[in-house]
Amino acid sequence: MRRKIKRDAVKRKRKERRNHMKNALRQFESTPTSCSLCSENFTVADKSNLDTWKIISSPAGVLMCCPACQERHRAHLEQVS
Repeated sequence: MRRKIKRDAVKRKRKERRNHMKNALRQFESTPTSCSLCSENFTVADKSNLDTWKIISSPAGVLMCCPACQERHRAHLEQVS
């Protein structure tokens, strides 16, 4: 009986991991190809883009932010503070 309970627990964990991976892949595939604020194009071929662009993942969706928009947002926050 204990063996069956352990097997069921392993199956449940495996299913949870599989669903988690499916959700992560779905979010990755739905990543925008341009800045969500100013529509500047994001190119993967430019390696500096990979280090400077921000990707924000939330339950509402995936957002991308270019360095220029990040700086504008940072300046706005400094003005408000």
